[in-house]
Amino acid sequence: MDFITPITNTAIFAILLYFVIEMAYIRAAIEEDSLENYERKKQNIKKVKIIMFFFLIAVYFPVNIVLFAMMREKVIYMSLVIVRSISKFIVDMYMFPLFINHLMFFAFRKK
Repeated sequence: MDFITPITNTAIFAILLYFVIEMAYIRAAIEEDSLENYERKKQNIKKVKIIMFFFLIAVYFPVNIVLFAMMREKVIYMSLVIVRSISKFIVDMYMFPLFINHLMFFAFRKK
């Protein structure tokens, strides 16, 4: 029960990242004219997805669990806070602007 907060925190960001990646796949399918351009775009999206999930699952999540356990003991190492912040910042700098970009594309595409 102690680690519910870091798990749900990471799960929420993983779901949001997955949603943005799926939006990228749909947008690529709509925009690309040829199949080879679509496949190239799809491979690029897949590479970025692997990198972003690596930062989220392999870096952010374990550091988040350790920091949560340390907060209960009232001892926090700033290096872990910095690592967590940098990994989250990398994911956020990719995810949120891309979400806004895709959202605007679909909103204007609808009209």
